[in-house]
Amino acid sequence: MCTDFIMFCLILTGSPFPPLQKDKVRIYSMRFCPYVERAILVAEAKKVPYEIVNCNLKQKPEWLLEKNPAGKVPTVEILEEGGGGGDSKILDESLIVADFFDEAFTQAPSLVSADPFQKATDRVWMEAFGKLSGLYFKAVYMKVDDGTLDTTLEILRKELGVYDKELHRRGSKFYGGNSTPGMLDFMIWPWIERLPNLQKLYSDKFPLDDILKEYPTFAAWINSMKADVTVQKVMIPTDIHFKYIVSSRNGTNDYTLMEEE
Repeated sequence: MCTDFIMFCLILTGSPFPPLQKDKVRIYSMRFCPYVERAILVAEAKKVPYEIVNCNLKQKPEWLLEKNPAGKVPTVEILEEGGGGGDSKILDESLIVADFFDEAFTQAPSLVSADPFQKATDRVWMEAFGKLSGLYFKAVYMKVDDGTLDTTLEILRKELGVYDKELHRRGSKFYGGNSTPGMLDFMIWPWIERLPNLQKLYSDKFPLDDILKEYPTFAAWINSMKADVTVQKVMIPTDIHFKYIVSSRNGTNDYTLMEEE
């Protein structure tokens, strides 16, 4: 990943607080969280010097709750400039963190459009994506079909068509243009990366390969995203994603998958 990237192994209740480093942004993370992935994608694209501290969200370290009482990730912490006394700034919420990285770090071009109307339009699409991400989570964590699975998967399938239509309307390789992904691309990608989980869980009801044949523009976008250098640095292999989903569906939440030695 980024040249200045450091990952601490899994942190849990009782773990001591790892001291902050000067000139590095810290991202408190759970490595399989799509919201965290949003922040890391933007950090990579914007060449933010950062480090990651992966936390066990079922056994949260006490100091994480002091920094963010909700205990949510991503939470970002930055030492106050010139403040050797340990004072720091805290941010959370993935869209807010992404905006901060884009505006505060100018080593790489902005990920948002310079045109105010297009920037606002992209934000509308980011906000609207909450419907699709919600459908994904509902389907993935539905252990027993309560009678709504078929409907949930069908609505999700149609939502993919909405994004296919919008990208076709734009006539570009990415939602952010033809050269590289923009903010909208990175904000929706983490859930698209995880769609194969649904095919593995419900191969007869959600045949992703066949579905994407119906949406060729969106399918081409997925291939372009997979080929992007930033995405390649951050994305997790499908088999690892699925192992985590299986563990979280049975309540064990194996946060140690991919843990570095």
